[in-house]
Amino acid sequence: MRRGKPHPALTEFRLCKEFGWTPTALAHQSAKKVEEFIVILNEVDRQTEEEMKKANQPAKKVEEFIVILNEVDRQTEEEMKKAKRESRRRVR
Repeated sequence: MRRGKPHPALTEFRLCKEFGWTPTALAHQSAKKVEEFIVILNEVDRQTEEEMKKANQPAKKVEEFIVILNEVDRQTEEEMKKAKRESRRRVR
């Protein structure tokens, strides 16, 4: 989910944090260099987001499987109750 362009102070903070710059060192970088590093950060974020989605896919599969198992259990229980009722009818 994209939220638009972050506040410039947040971008400055992140550049300093990620690349070990002080605010003064960041101010001495060329605009082109800063833009290149922002592109790098955005790509790393995108890749991380994709990896997180992939990591969550098995969990979704497990959840789907559990739902199926619960439905099978419910149906089996109903069939057993039905068979028990029919068995009682035959005995009478």
